[in-house]
Amino acid sequence: MRKIFFLVVLMGGLSVSAFDPAMGASKKAHPDSNKHVVKSQKASYLRAKTPKKTVTTKGVSNPQRLLKDVEGYLNGLKTVKANFHQKDAQGNVTHGTLYLSRPGRVRLEYNPPSPLLIISDGSWVSYQDKQLDEISYVPLSSTPAEFILRERVNFKKDISVDRVEQQKNHIFITLSKDDDSDWGQLVLGFQEKPLQLTQWKVIDAQGNITHVILENFMVGGTIPEKHFKLSE
Repeated sequence: MRKIFFLVVLMGGLSVSAFDPAMGASKKAHPDSNKHVVKSQKASYLRAKTPKKTVTTKGVSNPQRLLKDVEGYLNGLKTVKANFHQKDAQGNVTHGTLYLSRPGRVRLEYNPPSPLLIISDGSWVSYQDKQLDEISYVPLSSTPAEFILRERVNFKKDISVDRVEQQKNHIFITLSKDDDSDWGQLVLGFQEKPLQLTQWKVIDAQGNITHVILENFMVGGTIPEKHFKLSE
């Protein structure tokens, strides 16, 4: 069966990797369009909880205090605009603009010649390839991006903190899903003083890494609603 693109969104972020519907996913009509949806058949929330993992730390004297500070910072973010630099597992480099409006909404607008546009409207994440004239949809709840787009970010709720690291003026927090190994890992990177999100990495279940670096980070202001809707 011809492969289509499945979103593994960090924040996601959001990275894009090839996904074959024959390997455990189904296509169905999107509620608001006749385009196809790629939706995992796994009911991860119905699985038995796995034991909590031990948090690995490096260069951190008080990891719980640090996590609380980062939690407060993320919950204080309402709107963000930034430029991004993305490198995928194959070494391909793309650039673009990120628009974020919490809770739930994000837009990754890739610069030409990339034909890609990724949008979350708060419920669904849409991936548009203008070159192929193809749009795919996945539920936001099935992506790593859902974590930082939540109304309230909480490092103790439905997430495992695997590693907390401080080096010089930078903080790195590695996360995974308590009950879904296919979720992979999300690494959030911050400048420490002043505290600011500067990057993230999405590591999928096969170990493929997509790295996104943010520049010209601007907080606040109004982002038009149309930025979080596809104009088909």
